[in-house]
Amino acid sequence: MAGVTIGLRERKKEQTRRALADAARRLVADRGYAGTTVADIAAEANVSPRTFFTYFAAKEDAFFVDTDRRLAMIAELLPLDGPSTSPAHALRQGLERILEAAGGDLIRGAGARDDLLAQAPELAAAAMRRLQAAQQALAASLRAAYPRLPAIDAAAMTGAAVGALVAVVLGAVRSGGDDPDGVRAAVVRALDLVEHGIEAVGD
Repeated sequence: MAGVTIGLRERKKEQTRRALADAARRLVADRGYAGTTVADIAAEANVSPRTFFTYFAAKEDAFFVDTDRRLAMIAELLPLDGPSTSPAHALRQGLERILEAAGGDLIRGAGARDDLLAQAPELAAAAMRRLQAAQQALAASLRAAYPRLPAIDAAAMTGAAVGALVAVVLGAVRSGGDDPDGVRAAVVRALDLVEHGIEAVGD
């Protein structure tokens, strides 16, 4: 019975978190980021501002529910497997593992995220911080799997790989690509290029 109660409580918390995130996006689409307050978001989701702050530390965090979940996913899916393969191939396998776990949501939501960041510099800065956190997590995992790998090499490899992913996904979305399978194929191609371009690193 206790397990059922905990399960229901967690589902309710997730529903409230999602309701706040959805309310934030709706209001910003209508009023803009600067014109939307925490009190507005809480009212739209039928909760109090105090409840908002039990889920999010700041207004900007309500817009990154899925991003933060993917960052947590990185921590769960890493460390990378090594050293039975090259650092470049291990990094590529780790990224594919993360993309597979994220499913098509990462690709399907890219256009809406891009539009939101374009209108709010505060959100763009927050997104960049999260992207840097993802790169740092990958670099740390890479060095843990390959202790002899220099820090600068790990940083360069993860920066190249994550940068390629972001560029390919956003490039496809901005050019009208809305087919997750097509975008995923482009991502695989980008990973091929990154892996083979940095294959010698760590030899």
